[in-house]
Amino acid sequence: EVCDAGKCMRGPAVTCDDGLACTTDTCNEDTDTCDNLQKTCDEPGQSGLCIEPTGVCELSPCPDSQTRIEVDILTDNYPAETTWTVTDKCGSAGVILSGGQYSASSTPHSKNVCADEGQYDFTINDSYGDGICCGYGSGGYSVKYGGSEVAEGGSFGSTETKSFGSSCPSDPTPPPTTPPVTPPPTTGSTPPPTAPPTNPPTAPPTN
Repeated sequence: EVCDAGKCMRGPAVTCDDGLACTTDTCNEDTDTCDNLQKTCDEPGQSGLCIEPTGVCELSPCPDSQTRIEVDILTDNYPAETTWTVTDKCGSAGVILSGGQYSASSTPHSKNVCADEGQYDFTINDSYGDGICCGYGSGGYSVKYGGSEVAEGGSFGSTETKSFGSSCPSDPTPPPTTPPVTPPPTTGSTPPPTAPPTNPPTAPPTN
């Protein structure tokens, strides 16, 4: 079928591409029309706005106290073999972001999260043990922290881990302990000195 001016007609098969990156274009067999659905951009961390001409979803800003971690994956020919995690190395949060297994080959996938300042591990796994590049497809990964790429690759075996981020925040220093104040000695009334007893004079002997 040929989609022309929003109508599907018999003819050589073509796509319903409207030329916009932010729409999903399909030919509707039931209505014989082209469906050009707007990309929703409603994944966690996305603002809901799709940017032309790239088709990239705009990200919502992180709070001032946090930094965005972004993970982009391009799958190889065996996407179900791929899984990955981002783990917090400083606190007790554990895995804060993860992805896979995937179903579509040679397809980009992206996830992001706003995270506290600290150290993180990105670990990617391939269950077959041949990575995601370059024997069976040209897959790859990219990790960004605060907008800067901190890890990338694709050629590994069963697993690969990359560390990134800043140092773990230290515990706050407790204020110095004030030593106890020693009270001054109590001043009491001083008793007057005791006068020694006075003996009466002894009379001389009488002859």
